[in-house]
Amino acid sequence: MVWTLVSISALMLAWVACDAMQDTVAYHYDTSVFRNVKRRQWFDPSVSWRNKWKDGDAGKGERFFGSSTFLVWLTDFWHFMKAVKIALLWSALGVALSCWAVALVGVFAHGIAFESAFRLLEAKKK
Repeated sequence: MVWTLVSISALMLAWVACDAMQDTVAYHYDTSVFRNVKRRQWFDPSVSWRNKWKDGDAGKGERFFGSSTFLVWLTDFWHFMKAVKIALLWSALGVALSCWAVALVGVFAHGIAFESAFRLLEAKKK
């Protein structure tokens, strides 16, 4: 029981740290510690969004298969932190239920549900 509570707490504290990093780069990149990191193309959301597209141009299509959907977490820091948060959240639930299958299935189900909802809610181009 103690191990379960400590594990869940550690996973959720890591989730909070990832959430803070995600918000920091999204809203305060220019005044954050991330501005001093040499990989601006990875950390700065004003330019990193281009990483998912061939030559940084959405009109040319995906940079690699899945780079704008299920593998988007490989393209920039913000999406990477989001993927880590999702894995941490489902892992905490897996620990709570003593069932790692919940974590594995949950991560995949989350991705499918998110992508489906995102595509349904996305404004269509005219």
